[in-house]
Amino acid sequence: MKTLTLPLLHLTVFAYFLANAFGATFGNFTYTEASGQITITDYATSASGLVVIPAQINGTPVTKIGDWAFDGCNAITAISIPSSVTQIGGWAFQNCSALSSLSIPSSLVSIGQWAFNGCSSLSSVSLPNSVTSIGGWAFQNCSALTTIVLPTDLTAIADWTFNGCSALNSVTIGSKVVSVGTYAFQGCRSLSGIVLPTGLTSIGAWAFNGCSSLTSVAIPSTVASIGGWAFQNCSALTSISLPTGLTAISEWTFNGCSALTAVQIPSTVTTIGAYAFQGCRSMSAMTIPHGVTNIGAWAFQDCRSLSSLTLPPTVASIGGWAFQNCSSLTSVVLPTGLTSIQEWTFNGCTALTEVHIPHGVTAIGGYAFQNCSALPSIEIPSTVVTIGQWAFSGCSNLVRANLPTNLASLGAYAFNWCTSLIAIEIPPKITSIAEWTFNTCRALVDVSIPDGVTNIGSYAFNWCTSIQKLVVPSSVTSIGAYAFANCSLFGKIHFLGSAPATDNAAFTGSNSVTVYRFDDLAGFTTPTWKSRSVASMGPSSDLSRWALRQGYPFDVNFGWQPHNDGKALLLAYAFGLDSRRNFSSHLPKPEIANSRLNLRFYSGSPNALYTVQTSTDLIDWTTTGVEMSLADTQNFRTASVPVEGGKKFLRIVVSER
Repeated sequence: MKTLTLPLLHLTVFAYFLANAFGATFGNFTYTEASGQITITDYATSASGLVVIPAQINGTPVTKIGDWAFDGCNAITAISIPSSVTQIGGWAFQNCSALSSLSIPSSLVSIGQWAFNGCSSLSSVSLPNSVTSIGGWAFQNCSALTTIVLPTDLTAIADWTFNGCSALNSVTIGSKVVSVGTYAFQGCRSLSGIVLPTGLTSIGAWAFNGCSSLTSVAIPSTVASIGGWAFQNCSALTSISLPTGLTAISEWTFNGCSALTAVQIPSTVTTIGAYAFQGCRSMSAMTIPHGVTNIGAWAFQDCRSLSSLTLPPTVASIGGWAFQNCSSLTSVVLPTGLTSIQEWTFNGCTALTEVHIPHGVTAIGGYAFQNCSALPSIEIPSTVVTIGQWAFSGCSNLVRANLPTNLASLGAYAFNWCTSLIAIEIPPKITSIAEWTFNTCRALVDVSIPDGVTNIGSYAFNWCTSIQKLVVPSSVTSIGAYAFANCSLFGKIHFLGSAPATDNAAFTGSNSVTVYRFDDLAGFTTPTWKSRSVASMGPSSDLSRWALRQGYPFDVNFGWQPHNDGKALLLAYAFGLDSRRNFSSHLPKPEIANSRLNLRFYSGSPNALYTVQTSTDLIDWTTTGVEMSLADTQNFRTASVPVEGGKKFLRIVVSER
């Protein structure tokens, strides 16, 4: 008897485990049983209409709807869940695209991730307060869902929970929610308002991205972080209240909020991220609080109504493109701690009339002020050593731009199409004038090129139709193609050195120009050079070179008094002074102090040797007893002799080195 019973027992046990491993069936349901509880694991995908989930099967309670249980049952229209169920698993009703009615019992505690994802006909859900957990993606793409009231004990809205619920227009969030996850309400384009509970501490990235009907949001004071892209493309949002305690406005946070008119940034914020307010085209004013140290790239790009901007001195970094195309911005005072203006920062600010660049800025990036067409002048501080390509290109109203003496690099196209620019003095540390630098500066009359420049690039002064004369220093060894093309008023070009390498195209269209050269310098041909007439300036001399650099004819009379004040041009040459200005203040000044006769004078001419002599009778002169200081930072020197024992005179003898 035992030999017959034992195999039957083995067979019965095997059948039991087989049923629980692969599921038993009950009508259209497949289920598993464990610890006296049943989990629905599958349902016939061909079924349609109403589905009533049994409260028990064979006397055992149904407590869970398992993962993927009804996934893809796209013909069922309604589901009744019994009060015995406490859990709905992940993906449980995913893509039940015809499901429009759902009855959830008050016994339910948790809804798994992706549970109702893609239930595109589901228009309403009543979630009982017993639910304490809703997984990410739970109602994603429920595109017919219009209202949702979240359970009172829910503490977090998980990532992607209501993403793509495009018809959702009302959400009630319980007071215990402390976080809104990433993408939680992204694409809920019918949502016009939302009340965030006091106690909320974080809003995730992309949380309300694309909520294009959202008009206002009050963010509780408890919120300490708002993720990037959180309100991007909320195109109807007109106002938002940011909480005190927030330390950063993340990248792209309000990007594309085209109706946003004003934002009050709390004093606790230290960083405004890249693209943070890009495209906020209705925002007319912005006060950035003291304490902000960094403004990211593209942060306010295309804020076309922004007319007023206050930047605190704490700002040390402003990213490229930060204010590009802020076409209503009229004035900017840049903070004192700034060391560089990045590329494209104010590009396209067409109403900008005033910019204050602080001392300490060393670089102005490429395209930084391109097409600031209303800007009449720019004061560039002495600390700037680099100006990038296209930096002021298209500033068509720019009349004056001072280039600091420390400037060592001037990029191509830097002042291209500055059609109102009248004069430019290129600083002494520049060694090359890049291609197209002053192209089409049609009002440019006065150009000063310093010794040390070796190359004038192609098209550098093309279409500078007001230039009438130019002095080319002896250091220039090459001139690029079309460098002085189409300069229709160009009459004289004076070369202080030998002929540079160039071709006939350099002066194309500048048909009236005459080339002036010194007879003893090589490379020029006569009667023409590069198809232009050649005139002689006689033998080279420092006097002639100096006269030309000061804007006078090479054969000027050095006894002439440029200011009719008794001071001849020769005095200005001797002391290295700018004769175009009244140079009286730089002439030698005698004084008696501490029993000494002192004579302070400017010694700025590099080609002059200064000797101070003393005399008691104006007949015999000597350097004995004369003490001479070294030149100070402004090239002033002081000669001194004691005055005891009678009359003392001092004179300065200036000779060529």
